Amino acid sequence: ITLAGAAWIQWRGGADRRSVLPWIWALLASIPAIAFLSFSYLQAAPRVLMLASVGNVWLWVDVICVVPEILQRYTRSTVLPKLVSSVLFCLILAQSMLFIRQQMRTYEAGGALIWDIVEETVAANEAGQIGVFANLPTWLALPRSNFALGEEGAMLMPTARNLDTLVSVHTGQPAQIKAIEHPATRQEMPYYHGIISENPDWAQLASEGARVFTTRYVPDTVFAQPAGSIEYAVEPDVDQSLALFGECLALNSADSIFFAGALEIDLTWQQECEVPAEYTVFVHVLDEGGRLLAQADGDPLSGILHFALWPEDVVVHDKRFTTLESQPSRLLVGLYDRYTGERVPAFTAAGEPL
Repeated sequence: ITLAGAAWIQWRGGADRRSVLPWIWALLASIPAIAFLSFSYLQAAPRVLMLASVGNVWLWVDVICVVPEILQRYTRSTVLPKLVSSVLFCLILAQSMLFIRQQMRTYEAGGALIWDIVEETVAANEAGQIGVFANLPTWLALPRSNFALGEEGAMLMPTARNLDTLVSVHTGQPAQIKAIEHPATRQEMPYYHGIISENPDWAQLASEGARVFTTRYVPDTVFAQPAGSIEYAVEPDVDQSLALFGECLALNSADSIFFAGALEIDLTWQQECEVPAEYTVFVHVLDEGGRLLAQADGDPLSGILHFALWPEDVVVHDKRFTTLESQPSRLLVGLYDRYTGERVPAFTAAGEPL
């Protein structure tokens, strides 16, 4: 509609062969990109249309200059045509400025995430672990677009480059980092996005030691949230465990930190043999009167690592987060059957029922 309006204004202004030149320029400059590049690449790489944009500027300057000539045919005022032309110019400029401002939101959100990735990977590597990140975006775009084609997004982490290169560029040091995809833990998204996809080898990650993070998307930013870590038990020992579930799974430790309305829960699990796939974890947060304040249920590592995927003889440090409006008093931790809701019996290290 906009381009049709521009063509109509040119025609009403007495279009000649020169009026066609900006159209030809933009078309010829766009043809190589349209003919030889995929749309997914093109929408994430607007630089390839920089030459075509010269034709766009040429076209709209032509339109702005022709508008006063058309209006002067219908009015004796010399001010009104110039005023209308100035308003049209300001509208076009304002739309472009708004577009750039909105685009900066995605770059700022992506930039904050990249710094998160760099810092967390460095910390994990210094501790002798691999940094593992779930559901990282290759690109981000706001859900509301300005133009008819493309997602108008920001390309953050091109898949043509390895993530370790991304970290090394910022630190000057080699990096151990992996990106994995876990569709089941995707949240409702405030952005359009593309995900870096790779299936994790948990046995290998456990042997090397891995610190796991999940990507959290909120309207104003994107950040890497700690989910825990996985490693092989050096000396499997459940004698000092807080609780045993069946013959294979032990809860070795549990701790929590409450600050400014946020509760961070740390659980350490040890598995010695295969645990049924239907088992999952519940964490209930209670007040002094026993009233339920919040829950942090789900599989370990923010829902990524259900028990059927665990290698034998591993220790998993499981982080969970929830928000609270009042001071918590107790935490109840246990296992239940995800299909029937039946709780799994818990025992002390001495075999007494809990």
